[in-house]
Amino acid sequence: MKRLKGFCLVSLMLITTLLVCVGLGSAQTLSNDLLQTGTGTQEDLSSLGLGTVTFNGVALSTDTGPADTIVQHNAIPAGGGTVNIQVIALHLQNAGTVTCNNQAKCGSHYGQSVEVHATINVASATNGHISLPQPDSLDASVGTMTVSSDLSTFNSSFTTIEADIIVVPVGGGVNATPIFSSKGPAASMSASGGTLSANPPANYPVSQNFPTVSPYVISLAGGTAALLTGPSGQVFRGSLWGLGFLLMGLALWMFLSALRNGRDVWRPVSVALLALATCLVAWKTPVYPQIVHAATARIGCNPPNPEQGALIKHGAAPASTTCQPVVANQTVSSQ
Repeated sequence: MKRLKGFCLVSLMLITTLLVCVGLGSAQTLSNDLLQTGTGTQEDLSSLGLGTVTFNGVALSTDTGPADTIVQHNAIPAGGGTVNIQVIALHLQNAGTVTCNNQAKCGSHYGQSVEVHATINVASATNGHISLPQPDSLDASVGTMTVSSDLSTFNSSFTTIEADIIVVPVGGGVNATPIFSSKGPAASMSASGGTLSANPPANYPVSQNFPTVSPYVISLAGGTAALLTGPSGQVFRGSLWGLGFLLMGLALWMFLSALRNGRDVWRPVSVALLALATCLVAWKTPVYPQIVHAATARIGCNPPNPEQGALIKHGAAPASTTCQPVVANQTVSSQ
């Protein structure tokens, strides 16, 4: 009986140890892509009385090197497939002067310069390793990543991207008592053509708290510019206005010609109505706010490649401990 009890006790200990090991092994299956945002980011925060704010990335911690963004997902299975992804940490800070022009929100700081931060800090995922406040309850910034069977390329799709906008006195820092904070505009984003490698990019940070499981992101996917945003949106709306005026001119010519020749004037009237409808569509076409990350030239590093969607265009690159931005000449202003 004593031997049986001892055997059962040893078996229980072995099973417990196995379960703990399995649990630890599962914890190691999470991979973290450490990304660094290019300079030239802009977001239209006019709804908060801040105008269009230019942002730069801010390093999250010494453990993650210069990375200002962490995208976490399950380890990619052999043979590729689709995994869920989530932005668990983000820190951007205004690069230029921002004036607080919302009297209700700014209070005594109305009309004064302020410091603006955009943050994401999912406490359950960062486990206290990232010291960033998130005073407002945000929608999870989540999506999917679909990887090719040879683990060389991927497509990504975020259903939601939402950061906290934290406004503090100039020089106060992100952890200062905020003047006010607010959920930023939510966005969606999808792109295709990102590249992966079994080896990390040059000078990629080695993080103890947020390790990356191979394959590594070498470049982000490139998206097609959304029709109604950015320069393409301006061209689209301008083309509609041009077509409308062209149709209106044609209708006027047809109407005068019909009067001179005593013909039916209903045809020019229908063209005029079509012209008015075209102008109406151009007028009513929505102009969405955007977050824009300029493609920044870097020494010895992969340049950011923009991911785009209806509301957001993101141009981060794998973080590098030695890269220094030297040029930011492809910024697209928010509308």
